[in-house]
Amino acid sequence: MSFDEMEKVVRDASKTMGHRVDGILPPGSLSKASAEIIPMNLRPSWIDDDEFRVETLYVELPQNAGPVSECVFYHKPTRSLLVTDAVVCVPSSTEYPIQPIFSTYFDESVLSDPTFWPHTVLQAVFLPLRAESGSYPGYEALANRLVRAPILRAFADARAPDAVRQWVDNIVQNDKFDRIITSHFASPISASNSLFAKAFAHLDENASIESLSAALPPITCEDWSTLDSLNSFIEENKLGAPVVYDFKVGCR
Repeated sequence: MSFDEMEKVVRDASKTMGHRVDGILPPGSLSKASAEIIPMNLRPSWIDDDEFRVETLYVELPQNAGPVSECVFYHKPTRSLLVTDAVVCVPSSTEYPIQPIFSTYFDESVLSDPTFWPHTVLQAVFLPLRAESGSYPGYEALANRLVRAPILRAFADARAPDAVRQWVDNIVQNDKFDRIITSHFASPISASNSLFAKAFAHLDENASIESLSAALPPITCEDWSTLDSLNSFIEENKLGAPVVYDFKVGCR
């Protein structure tokens, strides 16, 4: 994309999104070299604020409908990592009450149903609504821990493992944080660099089965069936980039 085309993207986005678009973030860490990728006049004016560090994941994949992308912001004064989808922490409904916002869409009879929250979580992360002995194994595997959402393991990490792995390494090595603020589920989360890295243990090609079992949520191989079938459908119909990495590694 040329610089003129980038400038048009920024102008058009401001018009169509209904919000001011300050600029474009370059892939990777911001540096002098990034000005060769994104000209200075198209970078957000606040980007040189010393209180922030930005790390951008952006991978163009042939055949994919769009890139694999995300930005994280590290706020130095508060030692906080701000993310969109990178990781989530699913709160257990037995320990945390259902949030009031749900009452704007559902009546009390729905909200009081003990299956409401497990169903909501499983549908959001694309795990099957499989019940076993009165509980949902997929939901129990995710609850109350920092995890990489299964849908992103299957769709993003499985197609761009090297880029995601490098992105995570850059974050862990350069930013010393003790809390994570996410866009979904529980937030803020008390979590360090090591806990963030642990959520991506499935990308460690040298990890033993024992260490993977200790690090990753105990999602059974059976509960990956929905995402597995979606990836098969995408591949069979040539609807996206091929899967190049075993996103189910460590399943039991």
